[in-house]
Amino acid sequence: MEVLDFAGPFEVFSVANELKQGTLFEISVVGYRNEIIRCRNGLKIIADQLFNPNELPDILIIPGGKGTRALLNDLVLRG
Repeated sequence: MEVLDFAGPFEVFSVANELKQGTLFEISVVGYRNEIIRCRNGLKIIADQLFNPNELPDILIIPGGKGTRALLNDLVLRG
């Protein structure tokens, strides 16, 4: 994934949440598999939890990059 595609939305939602004393969003980094998420240029991210198709969030952001192409046809993510 592209670092900016991850970090930008994460920062925006985190700051908005902070400005409202944490009442707007429950923010977490979700992984599709139990492994370190590797971004372009080597940044490593550890997910807070694994994706659970039985508990879909109201907002799900999938940061862009070459690795996301396969997710376009993922029927679980598409609902």
